[in-house]
Amino acid sequence: HVGATSNGSVIINAYWKEVFPRTTMPDAIRALLPSSAKIS
Repeated sequence: HVGATSNGSVIINAYWKEVFPRTTMPDAIRALLPSSAKIS
């Protein structure tokens, strides 16, 4: 399911904002996400 990877990224982004509210998620970490891997 395509929605599964999208929801996973949303959960990871939400988790990151709670843990690091003042830090933008680096592209390196985004590259590790399944959705980002498929896009690139």
